Amino acid sequence: MQIARDRSEIIVQEFTDGESVNAFELGYFLYFFRSAYVACLELTKGEDADLEGLGDVSRADLIDVINKKVSYLWLAELSPELDLEFLEISKNSPLKFVAKTAGGCLVALTLAVILSGGKANVYTGDFELPPLAEGIRALKEAFEQPQPHSLPSEKKAAIKKQDDSGQNTNG
Repeated sequence: MQIARDRSEIIVQEFTDGESVNAFELGYFLYFFRSAYVACLELTKGEDADLEGLGDVSRADLIDVINKKVSYLWLAELSPELDLEFLEISKNSPLKFVAKTAGGCLVALTLAVILSGGKANVYTGDFELPPLAEGIRALKEAFEQPQPHSLPSEKKAAIKKQDDSGQNTNG
């Protein structure tokens, strides 16, 4: 079976369709996601690896080997062919990124998606990430960082849930 090359579609599932994307959450997620991507590039040495063997790689395996220095990884300079670049970004719910993925980039992207709690299909180039807040929590856990008390989308969801339950009991 042929492995996807050059472009990969990354879908971020949000809590509800049509909701806005909070800038803080998006930036925070991308900060940790790029750091995970760089850690995975270092892990694979930026080379094409046996992608078929990735089916046996668990999130726990990756957490054991990544470098815990998020800011160092975030600021790492990469060659243009290895850097994580988005060719397209669409917010039509769900949030969608189309990333440039060639060679070792596909391996690193696959591993970063696994670290963020997502699912990867290297044959189609399709990646599915959990909602931003869940991805942030998964990545912070992977980097052994303290968890935030509550992220904007979680606060919004709690208010909506409270409003919905109030309407059900009063209505």
